[in-house]
Amino acid sequence: WIAKNQTSINQISVANTNNQDYAITGITYENGSGEKMVYYEKNKTKIKIVKKDETGKKALENAVFQLLDKDKKVVISEIKTNEKGEAILENVLPGTYYIKEIQAPTGYILYNGYIEIKPKFNEELTITIKNTKEEVPNIEITENKLEVKNTIKKLPKTGM
Repeated sequence: WIAKNQTSINQISVANTNNQDYAITGITYENGSGEKMVYYEKNKTKIKIVKKDETGKKALENAVFQLLDKDKKVVISEIKTNEKGEAILENVLPGTYYIKEIQAPTGYILYNGYIEIKPKFNEELTITIKNTKEEVPNIEITENKLEVKNTIKKLPKTGM
């Protein structure tokens, strides 16, 4: 029990990690008159992945990423950037995640590393990833003309 002028505060979080697109967190407290008050707040945590070329000026469309949990198990298997080079994940539960690029845009080198992120409740994270173009080998073919001289050699006449 709580004395008349004391306040008790308990924080609760409700989340279902099986493909849930939202999370609810709430605070329960009792005021001095003994009334319980409960406040809930919707999760608005957002992760924005931005894909650009190495100069940072050109947005890259069709880069494909995966979102992995803290144990590097796949949470979302395919996240593709749009024409603005952006992919947005909303209502992400707070925690530790990894972003892994699984397909680079055509003509660009795939980033093989893991990008660790730790979104907090109702936080918006923007991760900008820059790619370098694939180096096309410089192949040069030159034509060399071979000059062949046709000379006819006559054999000496012998007396037979």
